[in-house]
Amino acid sequence: MTLYSALTEALQEVPPTREEIIAAQRADTRLYKIIQFLQTGKFSKEDKNNHDIKSESRGYLMDGDMLVYFAPSDDKELDNSGNGFKAAIPRTLVRRALFACHGHPMSGHSGITKTKYRAKQLYHWKRMSKDKVTAVILDNCTKYVELFPLSTATGTIVASKLHEVGCRHGFPKKIISDNGPQFISKVYSEYCKRMGVKKLLTSPFNPSANPTERANRNLKMMLAIFSDVHSHWPRFLNNFAFASQTEISEATGSTPMLLNSGRVVPPPWDPRIISHVGKLDRNNPQDYINRLLSTIRAATEVMCTRVQKNYEKHRALHHKKYNVISFEINDLVWRNTHFLSAKKEKFSAGLAKRRNGPWKIIKVLGGCAYKLEKLEDGSIEPSINIKELTPYIPEFPVEFWLEGQSCASNSPQSTSSNTNRPCPIDRS
Repeated sequence: MTLYSALTEALQEVPPTREEIIAAQRADTRLYKIIQFLQTGKFSKEDKNNHDIKSESRGYLMDGDMLVYFAPSDDKELDNSGNGFKAAIPRTLVRRALFACHGHPMSGHSGITKTKYRAKQLYHWKRMSKDKVTAVILDNCTKYVELFPLSTATGTIVASKLHEVGCRHGFPKKIISDNGPQFISKVYSEYCKRMGVKKLLTSPFNPSANPTERANRNLKMMLAIFSDVHSHWPRFLNNFAFASQTEISEATGSTPMLLNSGRVVPPPWDPRIISHVGKLDRNNPQDYINRLLSTIRAATEVMCTRVQKNYEKHRALHHKKYNVISFEINDLVWRNTHFLSAKKEKFSAGLAKRRNGPWKIIKVLGGCAYKLEKLEDGSIEPSINIKELTPYIPEFPVEFWLEGQSCASNSPQSTSSNTNRPCPIDRS
């Protein structure tokens, strides 16, 4: 497709007219049955599910020749004005309806919240508010990914999807996730405990510690490229998962499918008439099993070598860019702050303090993370990444009181030993 043809196609994407919506409603099997029932009060002789059509037609009404559905977007549309009724959009027009509320110049290409509000003012279609998020489950070793469309990401739903994957591939010993409410919920925590899974949470404001973020980035890229599936993206998640499972990983040197199954899985359009798994001797199945195990063993050895080389390469690049420091127990540190501006409280995040403290290191965790205790009130932070910390150098050094001391002395106090260490410096 040339740039000219792409622009021409984009200009032809216009909001659906009333006449087009009426015609599309009658071409849609489900909506046409509802229209027939509302207009005649009778069911089609060929329709065997009369009860389903009758229950589904609740909330629908005829606005002249067009089918509308009562779905008020706010309390103001509950009056007798009729604004609570929205045009019923069949699947064939969903993309154009979304374009009208998002991509059209008079809609301003707004974000998700504003686009959704604008769409709910005019239109309604089945599952309009469903499948808003994707659950991404990644095997950090082989990079094998599983994708699930979800309407809401609660602890119960996430645990059920994790159980589904565990029943197919086996249950992990550890799970790394961010600090989302679904991952710290009581239901999810109890599930992990019951299944013998150790739950690990990344440090706040440190997404690079979560391996799933890379899979999320690739998934977003696929959705952005295939812009024509935005209105029904859940249907294509299995396709995207297959693409991820069968593409070679730079980190491992093999495809996730090969590392898990020992087989090279071709796409359905592969024109070659060959066997990708070798000949199977039905009288000697052990030979086939040995070949699969040999393939997995060779791919695993390559993966281990490449992962180690990549680790050393990125470690050297990181050490060139930053002065590497570490903290010890009882060291005092500043912690970076992350505020949001609040107009009602007349608070500006740009004018807020960039750091607060002092905090005391009370435990050294793995992965450059520390457990902190605030000296002011004794509050605890269970895991903070070193990127969020800097050595505490007070204007007035902290005095550590001796046992039995009842008042502060006026003698000079020394600062913590970690103040003599270099701070991280960005040399980019």
